[in-house]
Amino acid sequence: LIVGRVPQRLHHEQLLQEPLFEETVGYFVGARHPLAGRSGLRFEHLLPFPWILPPPQAALRRQIEDLFHSRGLPLPVDLVETISPLTMRHLLLNTDSVAPLPTQVLDLEQCAGLVRNLSLPGPNTGSRVGLILRRSGQLRTAAAIFVDILREEASHLRERA
Repeated sequence: LIVGRVPQRLHHEQLLQEPLFEETVGYFVGARHPLAGRSGLRFEHLLPFPWILPPPQAALRRQIEDLFHSRGLPLPVDLVETISPLTMRHLLLNTDSVAPLPTQVLDLEQCAGLVRNLSLPGPNTGSRVGLILRRSGQLRTAAAIFVDILREEASHLRERA
C-alpha cells in the first residue's frame, strides 16, 4: 500500500492505482502578512517577499519555476528550501514569507485564521493523490480500515473543492 501522488500512467501490471482527489495549489501567507486580505493581487506583488519552496528535485518546485519562467520573472532570491511542514508553518506564522502549497496542507491553520490563501491561481499541478495497491493479495484488517478512512476523507475533500 502506497499513499501519495499517483502518476497519470502506472507502468506496472501488478499494481493498481486509485486516485482519491486532485491536488490544487495556493499561495499562503500568515494572517498578519502585508498582502493578507488584499484583493486585486498579481503574481508580481509576491516577488519582494521571502519565499518558502520545496527543494529543486520536488515536482511542485519545478512547477513553480515553470510558472516564473512562463511569466518572464526571475526566481525569488530570498528563499528557504524545505519540505518540513513544521518549518513551513513556523515561517508562515512568524515572517512575511510566501509559500506555494497544496491547499489541503494548511486546512486547520486556515480555518483557525492563522494563514491566508491569497486569491491567485496556483500552478495547475494536475497531480492526483491516491492509493497504489497490489492487484493480487488482500490488505490486512488494519490497512483495509485505514484505506476506508482515506476514501471517506477524500470524499469530503472532493465535496469542498
